[in-house]
Amino acid sequence: MMRALPFFAATVIGIASSAFGGVPAPTLNEISAMGIGSFLDEDGEQEDWIEIFNPTDDPVSLNDWSLTDNPTNPRKWIFPDVSIGPSEYLIVFASRKDRRPTSGNLHANFGLDTEGEFLGIFDESGTLVDSWEPEFPPQRDGYSYGLHPQSGERVYFSTPTPGKSNESEGSFAEFLDAEVQFSVPRGLYEGQDPIQLELSVADAQAEIRYTTDYTTPTKKNGAIYASPIEVSENTTIRAAAFKEGFGPSWVETHTYFLSLTDDQKSLPIMVVVTDPENLDGPEGLRTGNNPLERGRLWERPVSMEYFNLQSPDGDQVDAGMRVHGGVLRTRAKKAYRLYFREDYGDSELTFLPIPGTPVQSFKRIVLRAGAQDTNPFVHDELSRRTYGNMGQVTSHGTFVQLFINDEYWVTYNPVERYDEYFFDSYLEGGLDWDIIRQSGLSGGDLVEWNKLLDLVSTQDLSNPDRYREATRLLDVVNFADYLLLNNYAGMEDWPNNNWTAARLREPGSRFRFYVWDAEQSYSLKNPNYHNVLESDLDQLNDPIALIYRGLKVNPDFRAVMAARFRKHFYEGGALTDDVVMKFFLDLRYEVRNAVKNMLTRIPAFWIPGRRENVEKHLYDNGFLELVDISNGGAPTPQELPETEIELPEPDANLVPDSLIDPKDLLEFVRQEKDHSPPAHFARRSWSDENWVRYDYSVSLGDLSLVSADFDLDGSIDLGCVNQGYGLISIFLNNGAGVFSQPVQTRGPIGSEVLAAANLDEDQTPDLVIASRLMFRQSLTVFHGNGDGAFTEISSIPINRTEETEVNFPA
Repeated sequence: MMRALPFFAATVIGIASSAFGGVPAPTLNEISAMGIGSFLDEDGEQEDWIEIFNPTDDPVSLNDWSLTDNPTNPRKWIFPDVSIGPSEYLIVFASRKDRRPTSGNLHANFGLDTEGEFLGIFDESGTLVDSWEPEFPPQRDGYSYGLHPQSGERVYFSTPTPGKSNESEGSFAEFLDAEVQFSVPRGLYEGQDPIQLELSVADAQAEIRYTTDYTTPTKKNGAIYASPIEVSENTTIRAAAFKEGFGPSWVETHTYFLSLTDDQKSLPIMVVVTDPENLDGPEGLRTGNNPLERGRLWERPVSMEYFNLQSPDGDQVDAGMRVHGGVLRTRAKKAYRLYFREDYGDSELTFLPIPGTPVQSFKRIVLRAGAQDTNPFVHDELSRRTYGNMGQVTSHGTFVQLFINDEYWVTYNPVERYDEYFFDSYLEGGLDWDIIRQSGLSGGDLVEWNKLLDLVSTQDLSNPDRYREATRLLDVVNFADYLLLNNYAGMEDWPNNNWTAARLREPGSRFRFYVWDAEQSYSLKNPNYHNVLESDLDQLNDPIALIYRGLKVNPDFRAVMAARFRKHFYEGGALTDDVVMKFFLDLRYEVRNAVKNMLTRIPAFWIPGRRENVEKHLYDNGFLELVDISNGGAPTPQELPETEIELPEPDANLVPDSLIDPKDLLEFVRQEKDHSPPAHFARRSWSDENWVRYDYSVSLGDLSLVSADFDLDGSIDLGCVNQGYGLISIFLNNGAGVFSQPVQTRGPIGSEVLAAANLDEDQTPDLVIASRLMFRQSLTVFHGNGDGAFTEISSIPINRTEETEVNFPA
């Protein structure tokens, strides 16, 4: 791996030079608009570069000279006090880093446009010394552009030579502008006869070479196309055209599927194709510890195809791919990042349908592997979609079945990546952003970020003036929403990890936080009652925790938290049970055929009760002390051992069914009852003489009641209350019209279960409630007779409006 040095002595002197008053002068000799893999700057990063050559016999001082990519701004980047010796080369990285040491690598404050642009060098008086105008031509990955060492003409070089004389071998004036045409479009051709594929190119003097082993066709690799290719099985064809004296055409990649399993067709299909060496060769993305490497140096060219299953044809774009993620990079199923640049052809991805986003084109996409959420595989997507529903800017995603070459890697979650292109797409303002992640600086600088951290760590923000300073650096409404969502989700690997903050680099801009990587949430590790405020934010010393602790002492911030809590946790807010449930069910439906036997932790254990727990945590930590119910605020949490409830009188016309054996109860409910309930109960486990609570999500309906008269004495002994997606409670009559709550249970989505309640503490079930979520129209209560049999004692039909009905596939 070659590290860059600023000056290089020439071994062969090129004859081309620019005339400056008739005297040879430094010239623009070679450029790379996308860097070279082994040529890195002092940061170990692959950057664009500009090579300047001094063809004279004397040193030339470049002090106060300038480089620019804008002819109207000749002084865009000023050289420091450096000289270039006779027959020497000087490298300036076009990295946007703007570094001008008198000893060491030079970095301009601009990059090179791969589509081509003006490039010029001016002396200290502002006189143009040399330029490529109106612009240099479009550039490609793996090639440089500059002056031919003999003719002085501008050509492409197959072998870039930063700091050395340009290589004439393999140079050419232009790329072949003729795409290989395929007679049959890429796509799904199940159940059809073998395909007879013809390849063609408009230039009759060009030769077509193609491969079927995923390698890149070159002048020396691949079969020469001479006759139609028979495709009788799943196959990827890669083809390019070649002509003497020209660079190759773009490589065209077409995948044909002739057979797919049901699992492979359960979602749209994404196919990533690349030379196998890029995956498993010595420098491959998956070899040894290579997955731990980062940066442009570890980006490999790929083709990405997408098939939506609704039409036989697919779409394709070329891109660069890197391994993505943190400590799980070495796992077999890796996450990846796709970069769309002119280097590879198209500069954007334009055909991937991602729900919920107004953006139509993407520069970066992360292929999330669900490494810590294989089932239900929707945790992170649920959090990001919920964050958007809270009114915050968020990354959007979708689901695909992924193939990498011929390897089927099952379900992936392509999502937008938080970077300068994302923020410009959603918030505008350009590409100049401070972007901070848990791993450190990702864009811009840390000046404003360090001001914020210093303020919250060293100043007392209960002081209104200090708090006002914080609000100039941080969007506190965004931060409150960010805290509430991560608190609600019970994020495990946070706040020490998995976060992004960003601000536009202009006066008055403030940092905002963005939800990311919520795989370890919604009861994956933390229980429903986990207190994020006290267990995480009060204990850790990471930036988010420091900001939280600094702000929470201020009554204005506590009022912001209370107001946002009131907005999101009540009256159809984004974090009310029914809304979270709807988002979960929508996601469940999206992946219904891909994630088999989906676990039901979220609807069963998390949603029921989590809202109440978060409310209690906020109350205990002083955030809801200022809320006044009479003014529309959130209610103050109350611990009530007994609750007064009005229950309907017993149905005098209800006749108990004949005795039912316990083992037949489930089948009885399945076959005899009218189905589609608002409620669903699950069993509890007996532990230390107490019923262990398991929270399960329950209904799609409005408030409904079912009551039971155990001993048929005309008074209600038990009431069952269903409050929509809220708590479903069984109340036992303690006399005087007051009902206690001995049981609160729920059942997993899509299955029939029985809830057994031990009312007299003899460890023998006295009460059974049976239902099947969403497929039944009644909730049935059975009472134990003491002899192992049960009697149906109450049943209630559920009145549902058409607007609230939800239909699910069988």
